[in-house]
Amino acid sequence: MADRRNMFDDEPAEPNVPRVTVRPQSFTPAQRDITPPRANMFDSEPVPQPRTGFDAFSPKQFNRPFGELKPYQRSPTEQVQSWGQDLLMGAGANPHAAGRLSRAYTDIGRTLTPMGAILSGADMPYHVNRGEYGAAAFDALGAAPAATIARRMRSGTPEVIPAHVPPPWLRDEPKLPGMPRRSLPPQSVSGPPDPASLGFVTPSNLELSGRRGSMSGAHGTPTQGTAQSGYDAINASPVRYHPNSGHDISALAQQHLSRQPGGFTRQKAPEVYDTLEQFAQRTAAEGRLLTPGDLDTLRQSLRGLEGPNGPAGNHVVNMLDTWMTSRNPAINSRIVQGTPDDLNAMRANFQQARGDYRAGETSRTVEDAIDRADTRAGSTYSGMGAGNATRQNLAAFSNSQAGRDRIFGATQAEREAIWRASQGSPMANVERTVSNVLGGGGGAATTVASGTVGGAAGTGAHMLGFDPVSSLIIGGGAGLGAAGLGRAARRSGNERIVNAAEDAATGIRQNSPEYARRAALPENAPIADPRIVARDRLTMMLMPTIKDTGTDVWNQSFIPFENRE
Repeated sequence: MADRRNMFDDEPAEPNVPRVTVRPQSFTPAQRDITPPRANMFDSEPVPQPRTGFDAFSPKQFNRPFGELKPYQRSPTEQVQSWGQDLLMGAGANPHAAGRLSRAYTDIGRTLTPMGAILSGADMPYHVNRGEYGAAAFDALGAAPAATIARRMRSGTPEVIPAHVPPPWLRDEPKLPGMPRRSLPPQSVSGPPDPASLGFVTPSNLELSGRRGSMSGAHGTPTQGTAQSGYDAINASPVRYHPNSGHDISALAQQHLSRQPGGFTRQKAPEVYDTLEQFAQRTAAEGRLLTPGDLDTLRQSLRGLEGPNGPAGNHVVNMLDTWMTSRNPAINSRIVQGTPDDLNAMRANFQQARGDYRAGETSRTVEDAIDRADTRAGSTYSGMGAGNATRQNLAAFSNSQAGRDRIFGATQAEREAIWRASQGSPMANVERTVSNVLGGGGGAATTVASGTVGGAAGTGAHMLGFDPVSSLIIGGGAGLGAAGLGRAARRSGNERIVNAAEDAATGIRQNSPEYARRAALPENAPIADPRIVARDRLTMMLMPTIKDTGTDVWNQSFIPFENRE
């Protein structure tokens, strides 16, 4: 066999080697369609011969439409890219580089300017007319920022005041061991608050209604709330009243109390009546002119009384503030010293001091309710009931006359804001429902919910063919995931409810004269909300990429290759 070069030599080197003869075959074009392929040349079955005539072809192969070659129609986005390429080629760039640069410049314009939304809106009818409804849907998504841009052009970007409210991690007042996390009674404050929580445009409770020495200034000097500063200015007024003014005040106050809803009789508010009568007797016995400071002493003695005496005393204080600055003889004929300008200045100080005190104390009452709910929830069961406890405490301000009297100084709008916070937002209620279903409150409910979900998941996995160990792992993971989801929903719902309650308290403080004064300062002028500006920019930048990517995925999944652009 060494003399043979290959198997096709004429004579084999050994006579026992069989001869193989290969005959070339002639194939017609139709044979490839009608003859099955042979595995190899040594198959024993003969190769079928091609058939001739029209029956050798399928009838479907005859008279097939070849279509019509039409000029390509560019989409608006492609037309813009073509114009850019033409401009660059006119400037001397080669076609390939000009095309790449034009696409790059177009992409930059789509992401950094409103052109992306405009081009997406123009592409949508183009794809609809071609029957490419998936691409048209993504065009509509890409055009969505156009609505936001039009809205901003019509009404402007929402504005916000810099340093408007303290961030959540800064507290209004110092926290003492064993006390709630934010508000404390003024007499319980033994140290200055965190300086970082002061100086915002929205004043804190202490900045509004803090008493003398309740907080420290920037250099450690004792300071006080704006309400107390206003009352100090009133006490320094040169206005004077007749010595018998105490009897007039006592008589007017008792008439005023009897006309209030429900009536504050002597039996219902004995401390108020006794305080008024003692003041009238003492001032008449002294026989000297009364100063605004004397009347402020009466005011302070009527504040902070317990039970029904508290609302009654507050009503008398409001009446007394009006009496002190009135020139109406039917109300006050006892002013014996002071010019009209002195009365006008006192009236302005009263308006400022009363407004700040009302806002500060009303806000403090609401925040105390939030803190009591937080303390009660933290000491009960799993500690996850802060949302419920907060809603119950806020609802108490609307459900009873005693609760309404506790926030006697609140306006109708402020009462409605407190009521809305007690009802919870739709999202907070959804989160609470999810948490209840999944046992987010802890305890036996969590065990039952997680066990049910885990058991169902494990059973389903086993029925789908997973082995017992894998089914156990899947069921355990599903049970733990359900418990975690329920707990996360409860936490989120609680935070949402507490934040709504705190927003109601913040809104009350923003109705104070001090807030209006701060907001009017030039350095506190509102600016475009940077969060909304950043959100709009990110949407405008990301939407073209989302649109292009989504269109590509749609085409690859549902559009035949030969029909893609």
